Amino acid sequence: MVAAASASLKEHGIEHLTQHIQEFRDGDPHVFVLDADGVLVAHPVSPELIGMSPDELLDADGQPFIASMLAVAASNPKGGWVDYRRTKPDLQEVVTKFSYVVQRGEHFIGTSIHWE
Repeated sequence: MVAAASASLKEHGIEHLTQHIQEFRDGDPHVFVLDADGVLVAHPVSPELIGMSPDELLDADGQPFIASMLAVAASNPKGGWVDYRRTKPDLQEVVTKFSYVVQRGEHFIGTSIHWE
């Protein structure tokens, strides 16, 4: 999913990717996009989070997790994994969530899945 979203970003640009973000969702696994500052610009599951800054996006323990995503992705051209705890929407239960994030130009593209 990240590879396909990265290709879409490269070929069509960020506006197209954000408008078609639902195409990069397969049940729980989904793609999200952050800008260079870590502000969420696209999310198919929780659109109400779009525009939120890294300081506003906290895990279930009240800890910011976006900075970890940016650091992991920026330090490795192949991207990397970050885990944190979030409420799974359909369960309304806190579970561990794993996100794989890559940097593509001025944006960070990630995919995440909840672990039950």
